[in-house]
Amino acid sequence: MPGAHLIRTHSIVVMKLRMLLHSISALISVVILSARDTHSDNAIDDKLERRIIALYRVLDFMAQRPRQMNVDAIFGLTITEAHVASTVNHEKLKFFDPRFRDALIDVLELCRRAYRQAVTVVSTKTKETAILNQVLNQPEIWRWPIEWSFGLLGPRPPPSENNTESSVLQYFYKGTPNEIESDRCLSQLAQEYGGPVCQVSELCAKMLIRNDGPRGYPLAHRLLYVVTAVVLGCKERESTPFDKLIPAYCTAILQDAVDMEDANFPAMSRDMICEQVILCGMAGYMEFANDHYAALILSWPNDAGCFTSLGFGEEVFPKRFKRESERMDYGCENHATALGAASLSLLIRQFVETSNLTV
Repeated sequence: MPGAHLIRTHSIVVMKLRMLLHSISALISVVILSARDTHSDNAIDDKLERRIIALYRVLDFMAQRPRQMNVDAIFGLTITEAHVASTVNHEKLKFFDPRFRDALIDVLELCRRAYRQAVTVVSTKTKETAILNQVLNQPEIWRWPIEWSFGLLGPRPPPSENNTESSVLQYFYKGTPNEIESDRCLSQLAQEYGGPVCQVSELCAKMLIRNDGPRGYPLAHRLLYVVTAVVLGCKERESTPFDKLIPAYCTAILQDAVDMEDANFPAMSRDMICEQVILCGMAGYMEFANDHYAALILSWPNDAGCFTSLGFGEEVFPKRFKRESERMDYGCENHATALGAASLSLLIRQFVETSNLTV
């Protein structure tokens, strides 16, 4: 039909114009960062420059599509803001070219704009997510000093025996909690935040130490719960010592990360790796926050700057528990794109704070 042909043609033109705008915004950022003083260390500058430009592009993509965001994407923007703000104010940033600080300030404002636009149109569907939105989307509670370390998790493990794409796919949802249980436990912490007592509940404590061999998302969500309890200042129980659980979880998560990479990142792996980098990276483990994972994550966005958990060109679109990771423009997903932004912000912070540059 002629009308249908015109619609398709118009859509293609609009898509190309949007892609051009993305390219222009990225080019501006490149020009600003590339105009470095001749005395700067180019090898170091190039690594930081690539991370900042990638983060700028993904945030620009999100800022232009507030109606394609969801609650998880908004939380990703909160984490991103916290890490970028921490980097902007860190004393070691003064050892880099001043243009990097200017660029990060622009990135910070872009992140805040993307957040402001998204919260006006994204609605919460349950009481639990409404409470979580209200309490956890405060960047200041996620801005704490990170004590970076390497080697505390032991040597990097080899891939599991008989590791294959099929075996990796089987453990993505192995063990507990599922997302409903995770939200319930997190919302309990959020409700008690600021009150006289904020403590891990007996029910959630059992979830944290349940011996059901958690891997993949359930394992990461156990860590998310503990990290959230720490940032909210909630008390542990005798059975759930935070300083023991966090390294234990990240040691197990490192095995997951090794197995996913060995299997060439089958479906959903990219989404999960970004979660692992964020959570264990926030705990200071440079086994996750390092140049290796930065290079991987930088290779994953498409030309528009956004992310997908599957790899571009895949037809199958699996669901993540009850909160479906939703499609965005150019074949991207809001959950994976937000995780891409948050992981890049963490990797920028790690790079600056662990730099050995001196005056």
